[in-house]
Amino acid sequence: MASMIACDVNSGTITRPLIASQWVLSYVLVGWASKCVRFWIVATTPAYRGPVDRRTKKSAFCSAGDCENSDSISSTSQTSDSILNVCFGMASSHCFKNNDVFLQMPTHLELILKHLDWSHNEYLRIIGDWPAEKLAASFVGAPNHVLWTTGHLATANQWFAGLLDGKPKTTSEAFEKAHGHESVPVSDAGKYASLAELRVELEAGYGRLRSVALATSEADLLKPTINESYGICDSRLSALQVAAYHTAWHSGQVSMLRRALGLKSVYA
Repeated sequence: MASMIACDVNSGTITRPLIASQWVLSYVLVGWASKCVRFWIVATTPAYRGPVDRRTKKSAFCSAGDCENSDSISSTSQTSDSILNVCFGMASSHCFKNNDVFLQMPTHLELILKHLDWSHNEYLRIIGDWPAEKLAASFVGAPNHVLWTTGHLATANQWFAGLLDGKPKTTSEAFEKAHGHESVPVSDAGKYASLAELRVELEAGYGRLRSVALATSEADLLKPTINESYGICDSRLSALQVAAYHTAWHSGQVSMLRRALGLKSVYA
């Protein structure tokens, strides 16, 4: 039948037909409501949510070999699951499954690492095919050429890393003089190391920055920087954000320089 019959519980008489589509709509709404309640419980109950190993996509509550039979679940998790079972009849697991939507929610660190990686890789992409004879070329209003900028990003990343680990830069005094924040780009390429050598310094600086970021906990990301930031950053998380922005800023300058020098766009 295309319809079902509903009865008045008080009189026992037939009141009106309840068509199949209404049952489907009711089922969808109840399912949607159950997901909302589940989201609220997970979002507001740290013991239920639990730390997640992003490499295995499993809750830290799970044993190494068997997520279903973990005995280390907190009582809060079990209580939350029981409530959901009673209210919605949903089959719940004791810990998150690999395809659970909540395992896909990125942390602050995961988000900022994506930004850092993107800006760093885009800069390398922009300078990848730069002609050797134009490495120190610039134009009025955009004096930051490729040789200076590559070294500058290297030393800047060392500085940003120090905001998180409290350690000094590993670049030399001569390198700082040529590429530091008080340096001024010059058009003589002989005053700089080769682009290959500068790229080694750039990768070293970025590698250090990424390593100290990975070693910083979510809680510590919100703490003030260890080294003095001179008002540029108010937390270790913002230090990473500014580092990504800084690289993207200079990538934009070098991208404009490509156009001014008549080089083919890397985005064409």
